[in-house]
Amino acid sequence: MGKKNIDLSDKVVAAQSRNSTALSCMIIMNAVLAIAYIPEVIKGARSIPSYLVVFFLAVLPCVAIVLIYRQHKESKLMKYVWTIGFGLLYAYVMLTTTTSLAFCYVIIAMCILMVYLDFMLVAGLAIYSILVNVIRTIVMAVNGEFKGVAITDAELIFACLIIFAAFAIIALKKISLINEANIAKADEGKKQSKELLDKTLSVANSMITNIDSAVAETESLKNAIANTQEDMQRLTLNVDEEVGAIEEEKQSTEKISAYIGKVDEAVGQIVAEVKSAEDNLNQGNVVMEQLLAQVKASEESGSLVTAKMEALKSYANNMQDIMGLISNIASQTGLLALNASIEAARAGDAGKGFAVVATEISHLSAQTNDATGDIYALINDIVKAIDEAHRSMAELLESSELQSKYVDDTAANFARIHDNTQVIFREVDNLQGTVDVVTKETKQIEKVINNVVNTTQLVMDSAGETLESCNSNLESIGRVTGIMENLTLEAKKLNN
Repeated sequence: MGKKNIDLSDKVVAAQSRNSTALSCMIIMNAVLAIAYIPEVIKGARSIPSYLVVFFLAVLPCVAIVLIYRQHKESKLMKYVWTIGFGLLYAYVMLTTTTSLAFCYVIIAMCILMVYLDFMLVAGLAIYSILVNVIRTIVMAVNGEFKGVAITDAELIFACLIIFAAFAIIALKKISLINEANIAKADEGKKQSKELLDKTLSVANSMITNIDSAVAETESLKNAIANTQEDMQRLTLNVDEEVGAIEEEKQSTEKISAYIGKVDEAVGQIVAEVKSAEDNLNQGNVVMEQLLAQVKASEESGSLVTAKMEALKSYANNMQDIMGLISNIASQTGLLALNASIEAARAGDAGKGFAVVATEISHLSAQTNDATGDIYALINDIVKAIDEAHRSMAELLESSELQSKYVDDTAANFARIHDNTQVIFREVDNLQGTVDVVTKETKQIEKVINNVVNTTQLVMDSAGETLESCNSNLESIGRVTGIMENLTLEAKKLNN
């Protein structure tokens, strides 16, 4: 798992990876060479001292590069140390070997060095190996061994080394160019990726800022909706209370309407009673006018009788007593008229008072008739006694004057009663108009109250719908807040 996560695009990591691969290959190759020459010693083809030289030339470079690797895994010194060590081993082997096939070792070494993509090092090793083989050929020629198959082997060795070195250098050059192109492309991609990452981080930061703002606004909206929900709940409660109060006002208004109806009926009765009292007063005025005319006639007659019957003074005294009775009756009539005026001041019982007055006036008229009969009887007595008639006529004259005065006062009182009755009638008429206006306004108030009740019910229904909408909005706000929080977390992941 650790190797899969190695970033070979990093130069240090790549150098460490190359050294690790080369180290493994170098150790394996030198170990194989050290082991491969043991059979040569057993066969007697190579002496033990010669093998020990091969062994140390194979082992020492490996020990050196292992030590270097442990100190600095990315060190470039490893390839040079091993190349020099291998060059010494290759030269010794080629100059002491009995077979030309040993030249193949340098091909393996160049293959190992190709992991570094260092064509100069590979080219140097190839030239070095060619020089070693040239020296070997010269030595063989000096020793007289360069003939026949040896010449052919030398040709093949040089051809093989030259071709492999050339192809290896070309391949390494091409691989280097390809790697450079890939590195350039990777750098460009990395640059674009960095720009894209910067843009992504900028967008992520902007998203975080906007999401934070949206979350804040959503929280404010949530609080506002919560406040609206509470206001709607309070409004619903207040509307319920207001509806109850309006219902009570409506019932009170209906009761007032009923009372106004009763007042209207009472005013109608008062109007009827006042009209009846007015009629009775008119009849009383007629009676009083007749009585006043009769009193004036009596005064005239009394004056005439007094002038002609001076001798009837003794009978006049008796007439005076009878006229005193008439005076008392007249006084009672005045008192009754006064009572009638008092009764007229009372709006409710005005008609009844006038009826009583009319009845009493009728009684007084009867008494007056009785007194008149007595007067007639006394007149007969006057015939018998002139002196008494004279005195009685004098008293009658005086009493008639008083009666005329009382009758005038009674007539004036009846006139005032009539005027007061007219005022009462007008006031009652105004009261009737006021009652009609109040009745109309009360009906208008009832209509307004009904509209208020209907409007309040609509408000209550709307408040309920608004409350439900607030609850739904709160749920939606909660879900939106959750989405915003998830987006914030994802944006922060991008930022990290």
